[in-house]
Amino acid sequence: MSWDFAAPARPMLDALLCGEPVTLGVLAASASQSLEDVAAVVTALVQGQAASVLGVVA
Repeated sequence: MSWDFAAPARPMLDALLCGEPVTLGVLAASASQSLEDVAAVVTALVQGQAASVLGVVA
């Protein structure tokens, strides 16, 4: 499976590649994108088994 992302997604993807847990809010801020857009990208990555969810922070 290959992935194509727009250039503005690069900071978010870089944050994910570090291997440390990161919140959707941090990803949104790093990419200057809406939380909804970031959640959609992360959902696609999880469904494609390219990312995983560690837990839910209340």
